[in-house]
Amino acid sequence: MDARGQLVRAVVWEAALCYTATTWVLSTEGAWPPNGPLQFVGAVVGAATAALFLFHIVPAEVVPQLSRRATGWMVYVLRALVVWYCVGAFASFISLAHNEGYILLLGHPDQTVLINGAGLAFGLFAVLVVWREDRLGLIVPGVLGTLGLMFILAALLATSAGFWTHIQQLSSGEDALSDNVKVFRGVLLATVPAAIFAVRLGRLRPPRSTIFRTGVLGLWLPVVSSATLASLAKMCGARLYWRPSLPIDEGAIFAWVNQPSRLGRWTVIAPVITLMVLTLVVLMVWIKETMPKTESPWKNWALIVLIGSLGLEFALDDQFSFQVYYEPWLWSVLVGAVALAVWGAVLALRRSP
Repeated sequence: MDARGQLVRAVVWEAALCYTATTWVLSTEGAWPPNGPLQFVGAVVGAATAALFLFHIVPAEVVPQLSRRATGWMVYVLRALVVWYCVGAFASFISLAHNEGYILLLGHPDQTVLINGAGLAFGLFAVLVVWREDRLGLIVPGVLGTLGLMFILAALLATSAGFWTHIQQLSSGEDALSDNVKVFRGVLLATVPAAIFAVRLGRLRPPRSTIFRTGVLGLWLPVVSSATLASLAKMCGARLYWRPSLPIDEGAIFAWVNQPSRLGRWTVIAPVITLMVLTLVVLMVWIKETMPKTESPWKNWALIVLIGSLGLEFALDDQFSFQVYYEPWLWSVLVGAVALAVWGAVLALRRSP
């Protein structure tokens, strides 16, 4: 694939990642847009701008420099960090696949065996997609990203009456549902996996203006629109379908498709599962792109077995919540990105006259 095609691919993958259920879980925590709308917009835009810098510009600009300059003890430190990131990504991968199996078979008898089998199937699908990525091209991120965008637009349209709906019990407590610090944190964390596509982009060594433009189109605009639409859909869904026994969380985004219909529970399960698959694929891309490689094939397989075993050991203790491993892993990558940005700034200062 030529350089232009790879640039387009990076943009499409980043954008598609923004329209997934896992992104909405993180970015809508504490979101209640009518309570301080300017602060809400500031939180979303501020987090998207920070993400543009940390997870697009910095990886694309600094990682290639770091790879060329790494010598001596720095090589071993970087290898240890990469192994840590791979273990965390693999634990998140297993946990998320297991969670998808749980959602698919919720309420089904003999859950344990079937959930593990369904989780394995989702995981194998993600591996297959990454293995055939060159031939599949933009089909998977293009289709799943488009479905995610269509779903969130449909959710907002279907629940738009919630803008003008007020429930007495809910209205009295709406002020407590707004936390723009959580919104900022959630949007920032949701964009972390996009860094792997920025690293791919950086290997092409494009001009800085190209890196910036692809970041705006692939990350900044999609995450701002996705987080805003999802937050509004969550608020409207909660206002329309809230019950005292139901928590007010990202599940309100899907509440409108859970109304009485002939399709029953599949009207909720199908879109949720579909909108989680892309995150699985991205985690596998991360592992493939960053796993340490040696000249010896058996050493490569030994690393795969070691990293996979550690990740599997961590993930099988999970209680069906991908956030148990996924969110701490995102935080670790965020800390690494900040350190990378500081290192890049120091290099830039040293080069300046």
